[in-house]
Amino acid sequence: MYKHYLKLQDRALSDKYENLSESNKEKINVVVVGTDFLATTQKDLQRYLSQIKKVFVVGKVTASQYEDVESVASLSEALGACDSSHSTLFIKSGDTLSKFALNEFIAVAKQTDIAYCDTDEKNQKGVLTSPKFLPDWNPDLQLSTAYINTGVLISPEISDVLAVNNVSTIAQLVTTAWQKQSTVTISHIPYTLVHSISDDLNSQGSAVSSFSKHQKVNCVLWKTLNEPLVSLIIPTKNGKELVKACIDSIREKTIYKNYEILLIDNGSDEDAS
Repeated sequence: MYKHYLKLQDRALSDKYENLSESNKEKINVVVVGTDFLATTQKDLQRYLSQIKKVFVVGKVTASQYEDVESVASLSEALGACDSSHSTLFIKSGDTLSKFALNEFIAVAKQTDIAYCDTDEKNQKGVLTSPKFLPDWNPDLQLSTAYINTGVLISPEISDVLAVNNVSTIAQLVTTAWQKQSTVTISHIPYTLVHSISDDLNSQGSAVSSFSKHQKVNCVLWKTLNEPLVSLIIPTKNGKELVKACIDSIREKTIYKNYEILLIDNGSDEDAS
């Protein structure tokens, strides 16, 4: 189904921008946060050089490897170094862009202070999967989940608002802009314009994925040097049978040994409970 969605999206964007001449294409600054998988992002950005004013990388890179990028130490330094007459797109290292991503970002930049897009993941076979269709701007959701964390366009009109030194992520950049100036306009672009590298759980070090044939569930196994005490807290009121079923299930299915069960009674008035 997502493959069909992408075809419709490509058709819609193609109708808008396919015939746009090179002379009419505006330029944009691009800031790449981090250096992991930077080669992937850098290679992809080569396709859009006619639309990119300058590429900045937040992190240490060698000039011999990336001659056409400028290394900066922080997001605030990147903002200060960007050409103030152009908008700036922030993406994470490893991200790649859809064909008309920059066209759409530039078009939306004329109408808003901050814009963000939907994203998806590109797996090792190059297949786009796991789309993240984001909601419109929701400050509470952003503060609690940082759901906007890549594919963010900042208008030059509010770059001064973001002249702070304690911002280290793209999510913080968006949150800080809203906190410092609540009247800032933040718009959602309903297209998956940014493709992130698919997360491979087995490559993250201490955790591995596993399928339990007995329980018929997927689970995550974390390596530990010992078995710290785990407290299982069960709140209850007049629920003897439910509590019994819960405890029996824990004892039957849990292979971890060092745990305790704490029952928190919330004013039961039944003798059995």
